[in-house]
Amino acid sequence: MSRPCGRDGCDGVITGSGYCDGCGRAAAPDPPAAPRQPAPQPPPRPSRLSTPASSSSEGTGLPPLPVVELPDPSVLVISDPGPPTGGRRCGKGGCTRLVGVGYKGRRAAERGFCGRCGHPYDFSPRLRPGDVLDDKYQVMGPLAHGGLGWIYLARDTVLDDRLVALKGVININDAAARRAAEEERRHLVALDHPDIVRIHSFVTHRPPGEVPTDYIVMEFVGGRTLRQLTDPAEQRSALGGRLRLEHVVGYGCRILDALEHLHRRGLLYCDMKPDNVIHHGDRVKVIDLGAVRRADDQDSALVTTAGYAPEPPEGTARGWTAASDLHTVGVTLRDLSRAAEPRGQEAGAISFRRVIQRATQADPRARFGSAAQMALQLRGVLRELRPPGAGQDHPEPSALFAPGATLLDAGLGAVPPLSRWTGHPPSPPPADTGRPTAAQFAAGLPVPHPDPDDPAAAQVTALAQADDPRRLAEQLAAERHTPESALQLCRVHLELDDLPEAERWLGTAASLVDAQDPQGEDTADRQAASAYDWRIAWHRALLALAGADPSPGRSADEAEANLEAAERHFDSVYTALPGETAPKLALGYCAERRGDAGSAARHYDAVWQRDRSQGSPAFGLARVHLGGGDRGSALDVLDAVPRSSLHHDAARIAALRIIAGGGAGGPESGPDLGEAARRLRVLYLDGGSPTGHARERLTAEIRETVLEWIGDRPPPDPGPGSEALFGSAPLTGDGLRRLTERSYRELAAQAATEAEHGALVDRANAVRPMTLT
Repeated sequence: MSRPCGRDGCDGVITGSGYCDGCGRAAAPDPPAAPRQPAPQPPPRPSRLSTPASSSSEGTGLPPLPVVELPDPSVLVISDPGPPTGGRRCGKGGCTRLVGVGYKGRRAAERGFCGRCGHPYDFSPRLRPGDVLDDKYQVMGPLAHGGLGWIYLARDTVLDDRLVALKGVININDAAARRAAEEERRHLVALDHPDIVRIHSFVTHRPPGEVPTDYIVMEFVGGRTLRQLTDPAEQRSALGGRLRLEHVVGYGCRILDALEHLHRRGLLYCDMKPDNVIHHGDRVKVIDLGAVRRADDQDSALVTTAGYAPEPPEGTARGWTAASDLHTVGVTLRDLSRAAEPRGQEAGAISFRRVIQRATQADPRARFGSAAQMALQLRGVLRELRPPGAGQDHPEPSALFAPGATLLDAGLGAVPPLSRWTGHPPSPPPADTGRPTAAQFAAGLPVPHPDPDDPAAAQVTALAQADDPRRLAEQLAAERHTPESALQLCRVHLELDDLPEAERWLGTAASLVDAQDPQGEDTADRQAASAYDWRIAWHRALLALAGADPSPGRSADEAEANLEAAERHFDSVYTALPGETAPKLALGYCAERRGDAGSAARHYDAVWQRDRSQGSPAFGLARVHLGGGDRGSALDVLDAVPRSSLHHDAARIAALRIIAGGGAGGPESGPDLGEAARRLRVLYLDGGSPTGHARERLTAEIRETVLEWIGDRPPPDPGPGSEALFGSAPLTGDGLRRLTERSYRELAAQAATEAEHGALVDRANAVRPMTLT
């Protein structure tokens, strides 16, 4: 409902926006009636991938941007303003002819008529230096011509000459531009975000004898547009050096936080590009919100930029969604990255390209589900781009995966059990690498957090704490199923080694996801919704990996095919979640199994450099080094596992067993007896006691391994400090046999059964040196 303005003789009316469509001023309060409140816009319902995200400017770990020194604003004023470069579309409805275009390099006329329909146009600035608007804003001159209006620099003479920007309609005869300016006014008045230009007020200028022009009064943002910063010379001038990929990722996070602010209010930005973001000081500002539209508006003109907007029919008023905005951000970041200095962490650069790949997918459903999701993955990529040790002491936990407490290792980092000597048959000494089986690795990978939007999320979380997987399966199977409960049942049966049943529940989960798709069934040229759900892909990968070990019922060719399928599915999860470590850890193992040491090391190292508290990537890297005969590098990685890690002691045990098995110089150099003794002495075992069952078992293994290696060689000198392990007398072959015999008899005292005791006594008798008595 509208009413007359009545202010200063204005004949305009107050619209639903609360501003006069004539003078542009806010309506004065009407005491008899309560102020009218705009209807709240419900935020878009988050997709299955949605996760909470906070603003990048509020302590989320983004590094500060380089400081762009602000120039003297007066030098930015255009002394000889002309028509916008490339002209503009005709302002008459339905006419798309370009007007204001120069001929053969000549400057275009500021005023004229459309060559197709005869509609007049006028691109001349409406304000002159010295003009005063609303009795307070003194114009200094034009700064630039935007898509919908001239932008002027002015001083607020009431508030200490604060600099402001005035934006008006560039073609006063363009009815569409005037409507767009009114739309922009309504949208911008309520926005309050540190990375979006702030609107102060709206004013109207009425030159004598001319048509009144509306102006938005906004904060003045000095600095460089991101478009300008694609020029290496501008980078050196403004940033003091080249633009780096870390800066580009930082820009992306801040831009996405600004768009998330809009999206949660039911608004779409529509025209993101490097020209519409300014780097000022150590911040960015999203400017030129003239293309902003309501998410439910499918009728008004859509303002986009070719090359950044997706192709029609999506890139039209009826097809534009939040996913379309993400496409424009992806193209923007791709442009900026091409202008960035080509250096930095390789793994982070690869992950960044995966972010762009997903954001610019042709099918909107294949993109990120929200700006918050895309920003979350970019933040993960940023942690990969930082050099090793740069702020990685306290890694941020994943918002999508539960912490992986299981050490993915085949026992190299554990004290050998007594069955190592008493089993049927007894276990051999530890393998050179300690690589787990594919099934063990699949079962130990991090578990995705339940989708918070799933009705069974709370129940799944609670039941997942159950110790008995069979009982958990019974409880979940009795309930009405959702995608999350079906996926939990898939994991339970995977743990129970029942792959057919696990596959059945995965199929149920995929069907439930498809049934939730509001766009209906898949067609010949359109995949089902489950094809875009990373949780479904993750579980497909787990089941394929669990079947990648040859077995009596599975041939080597079948196992290899399953490994290839697992790697393919894990790679699709990597593309969906480029900032997460879990898919990289899985891809490292798949490459290791294929014998691709380079790819395995790259994936393991990407996880390890980002989070030194995770033991699994460290053990993976150590296995790769050991497989290449580089025991020194393997020990360096294991020794770098920090004390704060749950796997610190396991890494120390693994390093000790590697040293005793051949030494840091490789198996030809023999075991380093002095180093083995030193490490065993400081190892935390048996609750901190200097003696105990665990220490006895490790001692026995070291002695028998050294004895096996010596053979007919003369024993090396263990050096000082090794008395507890090798005695104080000079080490001889017979002396080492006696020490090993003693260890077996000590282990016999740990035996729980008579059979175990007898087996260890037999070992002791077999290893003792020959004597005459």
